[in-house]
Amino acid sequence: MPTHMPSLASVSVRHRLLSFSVQQFPHNLYKSCSGHIKAYKSFLKNLQTDHRKQAF
Repeated sequence: MPTHMPSLASVSVRHRLLSFSVQQFPHNLYKSCSGHIKAYKSFLKNLQTDHRKQAF
């Protein structure tokens, strides 16, 4: 028998928070991913430029 059982109120609050965060999640995730992709692409571009400068 478990010693700690969450009360019904805390379960419903947790469920509400979870459903709210799931609704907010995809947009924020997409935004942060696209930001990281842009930063990574510009990093690669700079890296290629530096390589070309060193080659000549």
